[in-house]
Amino acid sequence: DSGYRGELMAMVDLVQSGNGDGDDLKINVRDRYFQLCMGAGWGIEATPENLLVMKNALPPGVVWSVLGVGRMQLPMITMAMLSGGHVRVGFEDNIYLRRGELLKSNAQIVEVAANIIQQLQGEVANTNEAREILGLLKSIKETPLL
Repeated sequence: DSGYRGELMAMVDLVQSGNGDGDDLKINVRDRYFQLCMGAGWGIEATPENLLVMKNALPPGVVWSVLGVGRMQLPMITMAMLSGGHVRVGFEDNIYLRRGELLKSNAQIVEVAANIIQQLQGEVANTNEAREILGLLKSIKETPLL
């Protein structure tokens, strides 16, 4: 999760060069997931230009998504779709459906995001597909016992 370009560059450097301790531990970027956090507090402003700057700083082939805080959530969803990324939405980023109208549930903003994605000819991942994209286990039953 990165909301600053410098922080993102440090993360990319770590992934590309190793663990930072001088060990030769190169991490395959295809196994990494980058979340670009746009518009949070003192972080990078959520503008189309800034999202492209952050996206273009990522290594080729990496899986990435964006979250837009507050009123910039919907524009960031649209920009991610146009730029080849994924999206994250929810109450933790935005509590309004539109100016002055509070969201009733996370499902409501997920539906809005899904509609935007489909209007832009994108595909909405189901839960199993999302877990696969993120490299997560498909179910609790797959969790290895310690």
